[in-house]
Amino acid sequence: MDRAIEKASKVIQRHSMFFDKKEHVRWVVRSYMLIGKANFYKQDYNAARRAFEYVNRQYNYDPVRYEARLWLGKTYKQQKQYDKAITVLDELTAESAKTLLPWTVRRELPLVYADMYIAQGKLSQAREQIEKAIPLNSNAKLKTRLNYILAQIYQTEGKDSRAGEYFTKVLKSPASFEMAFNARINLARVYNANTGDRRLIVRELEKMLRDMKNKDFQDQIYYALADIALKDKNDTLGISHLRKSVATSFSNDYQKSISSLRLADIYFARKDYRNAQAYYDTTLMSLPKDFPDAGKIETKTEILTRLVENLQVVYIQDSLQHLAALPEAERLAIIDKAIAEYTRKEEERKKREEEERLQEMAGASLQTRQIVDPTRGTSALGGGGWYFYNPTAISMGFSEFTRKWGRRRLEDNWRLSNKREVMTDQFADDGSELTPSDTLAGGKGGGKGGADFKSRDTYLKGLPFTPESIEASNQQIATALFNAGIIYLEELFDKNRAAEVLSQLNTRFPENESALQANYHLYRINRDLGNEAEMNRYKDAIISKYPDSDYAKILIDPNYNLELEAALNRVRSLYEETYLAFNRGQYRTAIIYSNDALANYQDESLSPKFAFIRAVSLGKTENQDTMRVEL
Repeated sequence: MDRAIEKASKVIQRHSMFFDKKEHVRWVVRSYMLIGKANFYKQDYNAARRAFEYVNRQYNYDPVRYEARLWLGKTYKQQKQYDKAITVLDELTAESAKTLLPWTVRRELPLVYADMYIAQGKLSQAREQIEKAIPLNSNAKLKTRLNYILAQIYQTEGKDSRAGEYFTKVLKSPASFEMAFNARINLARVYNANTGDRRLIVRELEKMLRDMKNKDFQDQIYYALADIALKDKNDTLGISHLRKSVATSFSNDYQKSISSLRLADIYFARKDYRNAQAYYDTTLMSLPKDFPDAGKIETKTEILTRLVENLQVVYIQDSLQHLAALPEAERLAIIDKAIAEYTRKEEERKKREEEERLQEMAGASLQTRQIVDPTRGTSALGGGGWYFYNPTAISMGFSEFTRKWGRRRLEDNWRLSNKREVMTDQFADDGSELTPSDTLAGGKGGGKGGADFKSRDTYLKGLPFTPESIEASNQQIATALFNAGIIYLEELFDKNRAAEVLSQLNTRFPENESALQANYHLYRINRDLGNEAEMNRYKDAIISKYPDSDYAKILIDPNYNLELEAALNRVRSLYEETYLAFNRGQYRTAIIYSNDALANYQDESLSPKFAFIRAVSLGKTENQDTMRVEL
């Protein structure tokens, strides 16, 4: 572009013939336009604007001024000065009613309007301008592109039928491979279950899957197939296609994100929280930073991760207790089966690594024979010059790399297929077969640190045989059940699941430390669900077993809650006065207030603060030893 500006400037300097207020060399005028366009493409929009304004002002007798105004409108649009762009373009439109504008200006004017409206998100106005532009343009490739943009706008507006018409027009036009591919994909996405020809679209997509040219785009094809299946209410097939879309997405982070997210949303709607967590986590791994609602997705993933971790604790500890309770012969048989499975997988892994090593050696030997000196281009493969100028050598290298490593994106740590530990196990609830490195070893990662998974002792040492270890295991289960119940209730708002888990907690461990809270939550859940009998059962249990608790007093006297709130307000007010006295150095007053609060109010959050202020105040008024004792 700099070279173009330099040459155009020389034309102006050497050949300009400006007299009688006119430029008599038309190439000089065109050179000014060329300078403006070159600066425009350089993205030096201020310089471009000055050039177009100069042409419009200086050569107002020449039709070139209309082109200058058109480009001035383009420049304002690029600078996001949409009001100025509209003014310039509207002036051109008004002038076209009185004067026949140059053909290029008439042809491009609606396109500039459309570009500006799309940039502003005014899609309906953009659509109107594109529809005006199509009959004005005879270029087949441009018409194809305009039809494609129209289809996208209709698709965004939810007018799937119209979008389908224009995507079909694209496929009947001389579209590029990429545009035709995307038109077919989007044609599937705008499929209408009531009016569309499902078999024809599915057959076309399956044909695309078999075409090796589309190998890198299989994730998009599977997503389109999932779209059709879900619109046909075939959720099982839709989920299957979405899983394949995620599995075949190697280089398209955006597609992997939307496939994983849609799959996660389906599982979440079905309340299959374990699968939902796994796919939300996959979504976060490849989610673009500017993805809509990324924060909400991250929050939901964090909630589900905590839920799954607690459910996993319950599953693992129950499995370990079950295994420990079995007769020794049966227990050892299960462990031996796990060892045999581990040994088989290890042998398969070693065999695979050995095959890869031999293939790598064979490939290196072949390259040595065929490419004598790749840096100097002495090659029997054809083509001289540097190694990377040899397409045959590059093809061989690509095939060798793909065979060894698979399809990897160009990025840091590309050797790692998973750069973040993802919890994707489907933690079975039916007591399914235990695996050596997971359940038998005490959970995920339980075997790290050089554990010998071919030894029975590795598995036996983690089993709870003694009363103490069983009690510790039960405590883990009780805590995890309570945590899971609260997550269901307060974060996922799934009252039925919360009731199920909290009931299980109180049934299995009636004397657990969270039993009172669990009973109160169950009382509230059943009250909200309208289960009066269950509500009264939990109410009676709280009043009979925990008569002195605040929960029981609230259930007996509904006004007790108001009294509690009033007492809490009093203690908060007293704390503010105590803290203010302490800051003012009125330590004896602070001690008196603290003694009053500690004697008459028991508040988990404020009592330690009163005790701390009292201890420090005693240190200020008496001695440091008193403060140390109090602290």
